[in-house]
Amino acid sequence: MLVEAIFCSVICVLSIFLFKKKPKIPPSISASEEREEFLPSFKSCCRNKSFLLLLLAFSMVQGALNSLATLLDLISRPYGFSSFDNSVFGGLLIICGLVGAGVVGLIVTITHKYKLACIVTCLVTLFTFIGFIFTLSFRSLLVSSIAVALVGLALTPTLPISYEYGIELTYPVGEAMTGGLLNAGGQLIGIAEVGLAYLLANSPITICLICAAGIAVAAFAVLLSTEELRRTGIDSKTDRMISLKLPN
Repeated sequence: MLVEAIFCSVICVLSIFLFKKKPKIPPSISASEEREEFLPSFKSCCRNKSFLLLLLAFSMVQGALNSLATLLDLISRPYGFSSFDNSVFGGLLIICGLVGAGVVGLIVTITHKYKLACIVTCLVTLFTFIGFIFTLSFRSLLVSSIAVALVGLALTPTLPISYEYGIELTYPVGEAMTGGLLNAGGQLIGIAEVGLAYLLANSPITICLICAAGIAVAAFAVLLSTEELRRTGIDSKTDRMISLKLPN
């Protein structure tokens, strides 16, 4: 905890003195525009059906990730896995998740297929999660480690994609409002799932089924959303206008 506190303190101090609110030259037209205030932004998000569906999906995915990380020891210990094995599982979940987020994030940045990416990652996560449940009975560290790595590879990318998708759906609402609501929903669902698992005697299969059900709900919720890329639309429209005015 002391080592972690030192790292966080150093980053905090550097951020206070070196991190600027915005660059001198805005990176895009949408970035240069003023965002709505807190209360209008909150009301706008609450009235946005597609964002509310995304909020449900994000909450279920992040809730499943939080529950898995919190209850991983309770899930695997009945099958003979040790604390060291669970450390391996946790490390693979994080590392492979970062790799997956980088790769999928790059693809989505180029294609702007936020909805499709969210649906695909949710479905792949669902299948890999179910696969992880079945590998536990093999009592093999190698097999279960591969399964956990695949879960992280598919599950984590859903989170950064959802942040961007939420910003696109709610523009000109500020990123802080959108991200704050998504994070709040994810934490609440995570607490609810951990509490539900406790009420059901922390059965490994029950915990996994709760998380898998949440991921399935997430995929269905994103499917019902309407992909309206407001921020990208503003930037694309401005780029076309500028290109028409430039001489050949």
